[in-house]
Amino acid sequence: MKIICQNVYWFQGYPAEVNRDVINLKAYDGLLKIYQSIQADIILLQEIQSEKVAQKIALDLGMKYIYNAGEEIKWYGGVVLFHPNLNVSQVFNTFEETFQRVYQIVSVAFQDKKINLCNVHLPSDAQL
Repeated sequence: MKIICQNVYWFQGYPAEVNRDVINLKAYDGLLKIYQSIQADIILLQEIQSEKVAQKIALDLGMKYIYNAGEEIKWYGGVVLFHPNLNVSQVFNTFEETFQRVYQIVSVAFQDKKINLCNVHLPSDAQL
């Protein structure tokens, strides 16, 4: 099983656009080619600004997805993309405090085994 985990910086590239709703197609297409060449079974991405972007990358990669917006700052969302033949379900955990960005825990069943994966984006001092 191949798994990728990456912070995609809203598919902005550098220097970044001020408007996080607009993805940089050159950065997006470049990352998409990398993901396709690796042929990952599961891809966990942070800094996904909207479900619209999550849907786009899932469609472009031919994968299913689970998206969650950031809790306090919505554009710090995350997406778990997975091969359509995999059995993946989201595990909901609750924390006493609100999580600033995003965390996702998924359970993956394969080959008579089950593993849990966590896609987490920890806060920086930028908003603290």
